[in-house]
Amino acid sequence: MKRVWLALGLACLACCLPLIVPFLGVAGFAGLGGWATGLNWAEVACLALIAGAIATAAVFFLRRRKANRPTSNARE
Repeated sequence: MKRVWLALGLACLACCLPLIVPFLGVAGFAGLGGWATGLNWAEVACLALIAGAIATAAVFFLRRRKANRPTSNARE
């Protein structure tokens, strides 16, 4: 049973990694910037969550738009 959960966890990680990386990266930079400017921890957390959510949504919608774009290999 442990193998099944491990396989499921690895599959989930592989599938969701393109959405997790931008969230963590942007949230980390936003949190670091907020902390460096002297904001309290609640403001830093809020700023990091908002910035991470915006970055994740942007990556998701750009990838979706790219996938829906028709490609034509025919030469006119």
